[in-house]
Amino acid sequence: MFAVRLALLAGLWWALTPGEPASWIVGGPAVVLAAWAAAGLAAPEAGRLSPAGVLQFVPYFVGTSLQGGFDVAWRALHPRLPIDPAFVRHPLRLPEGSARTFLVNVVSLLPGTLSAEVDDSTLVVHALSRPGESARDVATLETRVAALFGLDLAGRGGDA
Repeated sequence: MFAVRLALLAGLWWALTPGEPASWIVGGPAVVLAAWAAAGLAAPEAGRLSPAGVLQFVPYFVGTSLQGGFDVAWRALHPRLPIDPAFVRHPLRLPEGSARTFLVNVVSLLPGTLSAEVDDSTLVVHALSRPGESARDVATLETRVAALFGLDLAGRGGDA
């Protein structure tokens, strides 16, 4: 990963200085220091994307998004407007890092839900209705995200 950052920053430097060779007197050390600092600031990795997980997650996400979109439209157009907003607290099983960040952002992309707050161990989701079903939906999504990143949630609490 350090080599990738180094190459990207070197490319950026090269683009900013139109390839001027004399600029590397300053740019060379700056690129190395920036790559080193970026590596130190990066969150610890907790899993990497699994190709099989991607193949399983994409259809799930598209299907869930369509289903949620129809549900939200039905509720909005229904004469009684059956919306009962609630906050759902979900104890997180995913370790800190990219998988957890992905979960928090994907929850907000699904219709009718929004990540409202995250602390060390809990995700608070604002849902339009059905708090019990929303809690199950978030738990299912977390399991799917774990599979996407090749992580095992067994022994991390909840009902993996």
